[in-house]
Amino acid sequence: QGVLVDSSTYARLLQECGKRKALAEGMQVHACIVSSGLKSNVFLGNHLIVMYSKCDSVVNARKVFDRMPQRNVFSWAKMIDGYARHGYPEAAVKLFQEMQEE
Repeated sequence: QGVLVDSSTYARLLQECGKRKALAEGMQVHACIVSSGLKSNVFLGNHLIVMYSKCDSVVNARKVFDRMPQRNVFSWAKMIDGYARHGYPEAAVKLFQEMQEE
């Protein structure tokens, strides 16, 4: 009998993957989130954005961001921060402008 994993557990795993820059493991956690039916959870979407950004995968962070059915201020801020930290100031400014229009 399996143990039910909740969003808090996934979030903690994503934090550790980001901290260790463990992209492959983070992608495995992401796959588990998708298969568990929690992929539209804003809380986990935000953690995925942060994890991918910390693992130097801004492209994957943006894919998560674009696929989120709902976003909050944290979602926008972390995606903008990811662009800025990885040398994409134009993308950060453009996304900031899109945020203001929404």
